[in-house]
This record gives sequence, structure tokens and C-alpha cells, in this order.
Amino acid sequence: MKKIKKLLVSTMALMMTFGAVACGGGGGGVPSLPNSSGQGSSSSVSTPDEGGDDNSDYVPVNPFTLNVYSFSGGYGTDWMESLITRYKKERAGDEIWVNGIKYDGIHINKTYAKHILESMIGTGEQYDVWFQEQVYYNQYVARGDLFHDMTDVLTSENPYEPGKTLESKMSEEQKAYYERDGKYYGVPHYAGYVGIVYNKQMFDSNWCYLKKDYDKDKLETEPAWCFVSNLDEPRTPGPDGIEFTDDDGLPTTYAEFYALCEYIAGSNKPITWSGKHRHGYLSWFLMALSANNEGLQQISLNYTYDGTATNLVAVTEDAEGNVTETPLEDLAITPANGSELAKQRGKYYALDFLETIVDNNWYTETSFSQTNEQTDAQRDFVMGVDNTSERASMLIEGCWWEMESKESFDSLKQGGGVTNPKDNFRWMPLPCIDDEAAAERAASIQAGGKGYTLTDTHNSLCFIGKQVSDDVYAIAKDFIQFAYTDESLADFSIITDTTKAVQYKMTNSQKAKMSAYGRSLMDMQEKADIVCTFAENDFYQKNETRFVDYKTLYDAVYDGKTVQVCVDEFKKGVSATKYFNGMIANQKDLWDRYIIF
Repeated sequence: MKKIKKLLVSTMALMMTFGAVACGGGGGGVPSLPNSSGQGSSSSVSTPDEGGDDNSDYVPVNPFTLNVYSFSGGYGTDWMESLITRYKKERAGDEIWVNGIKYDGIHINKTYAKHILESMIGTGEQYDVWFQEQVYYNQYVARGDLFHDMTDVLTSENPYEPGKTLESKMSEEQKAYYERDGKYYGVPHYAGYVGIVYNKQMFDSNWCYLKKDYDKDKLETEPAWCFVSNLDEPRTPGPDGIEFTDDDGLPTTYAEFYALCEYIAGSNKPITWSGKHRHGYLSWFLMALSANNEGLQQISLNYTYDGTATNLVAVTEDAEGNVTETPLEDLAITPANGSELAKQRGKYYALDFLETIVDNNWYTETSFSQTNEQTDAQRDFVMGVDNTSERASMLIEGCWWEMESKESFDSLKQGGGVTNPKDNFRWMPLPCIDDEAAAERAASIQAGGKGYTLTDTHNSLCFIGKQVSDDVYAIAKDFIQFAYTDESLADFSIITDTTKAVQYKMTNSQKAKMSAYGRSLMDMQEKADIVCTFAENDFYQKNETRFVDYKTLYDAVYDGKTVQVCVDEFKKGVSATKYFNGMIANQKDLWDRYIIF
């Protein structure tokens, strides 16, 4: 293993901070107006039903058609098929009046596609109910022609869940953001986290767990001695600091993670990711690492621009590669000086994390292949091979990866001997920079508080189309309220092995229907502060389209050029220090173009 860089100047370790979630959203340029076609929507669907009709026993003779668009990327369509089936059974035999016409039931005409809302504006496609991601909420509300007022959908008592409202399932920060002049125009849809998935079967087979009371002096020099020699040997208590839980033996710090990678490298490749989409996925991953390093309070400054930055650093490197980290004074952050947040210590160590992986060749060759789609990386990870017969034990991916890997899981199941191959995988807690941060995280979890920090990057939304008539709105409202009952939310999680971006509790019997991977994700979310990548302040909202372009957050400028994919630069020999300072320069340049209040 290449020597892990040591700092010449000792600095105080990052102290993880835990507090309230900070959310928000904003403006930017938009395409031309959609082509409104009047009231109702039975003729507004441009693509036919896909996936067949539902399995309801009741088939109305003369049903009213509610048109629903559901973004099908990542989370798939099975959850929507289940929702439609259950809803039509719930409404079986009901008399429905729409625009003076009586119907004897409801039919859902659903459209599944991977087009985000931004690409559909101006095409003339209209739907009654939308389930979308990457929704620029503030700028779309300001347009006035896309969203129907949904205030009573969220604030009135849910007829399917007496005593509850959709609004009650939103966090205080979500309420503050989505409320505009006393009105709501949408409700959060699913949560999108990016992190590390690990193959537990491979971890078990190769004893990839740190043994209890291992010699820390051997982590870098002789990592193999730090891992158990059999699965019965006592392990470290893991990231949560609690013995005999599912994370026992998993790495808690960067040093432990690097030792794990070196240990795995003796027989397999430690980690992989989509080569073709590495810019986007690794940008999301850098956001996740940075938030994990900084904690909720500090990372949220990147959206609120209101508070004191306490972890800013200057990082330099001499000709021999020795790195010096110098703490900077605390700084009151405002929109005018927001570019200074590029100096956050957690962002430097996020870059250093990926540089260490690249420098030590801990990745598969396909991780840099332009033809390696995310589905290819998922398939190779699930099946245990890639194009060069290198097996990867970990995958950098989104929490939704299971649904995209359905064919691979089906192949394993059909091969025999595997009841549920999804149980072979788990969501891994990201490691902390050092022992001090790891100890504080564990102490918070043990005290019943939040220990992890997850970043929801997808800004997904459920909303009603502006054009619907009052009668169609009433049906759309009813459908959405049914979709947001605890039962429906749990059904979504059971089917997708992911989570919705609202608050709900699942029973143990419901969780038991999820895969072991899904339960590991749900367990982490329950112990995590959630960072929403938006904010309610005017500055963020007016510059929203710039801020939500996650691929620019970690761009850098140096040697007279702009570079965008940090791992490509690391492979060329560029250091995390050089890239970090180039990132600071790039953010300073971008800030001059923002609208400052």
C-alpha cells in the first residue's frame, strides 16, 4: 500500500456536529411555456400504458381515466403498479362525477419514462399527477403554469388515515421550503442517497472484518493482521460503537477503510463504479463524503449561507509531497462570501479519499471505461465479475441500485441455491476522517441521537398539473393522499428497498419483507440527519440552477484549464491538494456570476 500522507502540522480533528436539518431551493433560466390544452386530461397522455393493467377483481365498465406520469429511472415501476392496484380496489364501485359526467370507477393511465421535468417543459405533454425528480421547485412555482395549488392535499385530514395529514409527515425544514405565501405546490417523493454498497457474502467469505483490539500500528504496514481469522472471532463494535450489531467489524475511520482495501486487494479489487458516468456519480459521492465529514450544521451552510464556518483550512504541498494543513479563523458566512466554503476541511478529505483509492489501484479497470454504464457496474458487482474478471467487493452507487439490477438478481435466483440474492448486500456507513470524529459519532448513536449524515441529492416531488379541472383535481388529491398513507409508504419501501423523503414508521413485520440491504439502508436513515440540497433563502433560490448542477461543485481550475473529473486527474498524478486549491479557485470565479443580494 502506498504510504498514506501525513500532515506536517498537527490540527484539531473535525468534530462532527449534529442538529436540525437545513433545506431550501431556487431560480434560474427555464425553457418556453408548455402548451396548455384546457381542462381535464384524458387526452393528455402521449405514450400508452406500459406493463399491463392491474390485477384488481373489479373492472369498471365506464371508468374515469386519471393520467399519471412516473419517472422510471432508478426506483422502477413496480411500486406504482402496486399502488394503482391497491387504489383501484379501494375505489371499486365508487360513483365518480367529472365535468358533469358520471363514471363507475377509476382507471389509471400511467406513463413510465426517464425524462425529467426540465426536459419535458415545452413539449405539450400534460399529466394530472406527476412523480418526478430534479424538480427546481422555486423557479417552477414562480412560472405559475406548471403546479396546481396543493395546499388542501397536504393540510386536510387524510381520509385514508384519520387524524393525519401529509403535512404532518414533512420535516419543519421541508415545510418552510415548500410553503410559498401560505400555499403548497407539491410534496416530497423519494429520497436519493449515494454511498457505498458492500457485498456481505464476499466480506464473510474473506473475513473482511476488523478484529477486536487489533494493533493500530499495523493498519498501514501489515493490515492483514488487523482482520479476523474466522467469523467467530470477536470484532470491533463498528461505526455505531455498539457490540453485536450488524456493523461489527466494518471500518469507522479512513485509516481502517484503507486497511480494508489493502486487505481485499490481495485477492480481489476493493471497489468499483460506473466508468461512463463517473463524473456524476462521483460528484454525488463527494457530496456524501463531505457531508459525512462536516456534519449537518456545517455542510448546511452551503445552502443557507447563514452561520459560522468553523472548519475552513488552507492546504499546501511541498515538492516531496508532504502536505501541510493550516486551520483558518472562523468565518461568518453570507451570500457575498459563500465561495469560502470551498475551503471546508471535509471537502479536502473527500478528495483525498478518492485520490488514495486511485493511487493504490484499488478500483476495477472498468471504473474508467467510457462504455461502462451504471447498469454494467451493477451487474458486474452483483454477479461477482467484470470485463477483466476482477471481482469488486464494494460499489459506489445510489441507494436505488437494487431496482436497476433486477435482471442480475433474477439471474442469480434462477441459477438455484439463492433464496434472495439481495440479502448478500448491505449499505455501508461512510468512515470518519479520524478516531475523534468516529468516537463522537458512536457516542451520539449510543445516546439515542443521530450519528450519520445522509445527503438527499435528488429533489424529487409529487405534484398535480396546473391544467386540471376542479373535478379532476379532487380525484388527483384523493389518489395522492392514498399514496402517502403509512401503508403505501411502507409498500414503496418493501418493493424498492429504499425510502420515501417523508417521515413514516415501518413495523418490524413490514421491514422483514425488505431485503437485508433495504433494512440496512432503513436502519441508517433512522440514525441519520438528512441534508436537503436546497434552502429557502432568496440567494439560493435565485441561483438554484447553478447550485443544483452537482457536477460543477467539484470542478477545479489550474494550469490554465478547467478540469471536471477528479479521479481522472488523480490517475494522471495530480494530488488532492492541487485539486482542492483548484476547486477553491473555480468556486471563487463562479461566485462573481451569481446574483448577490
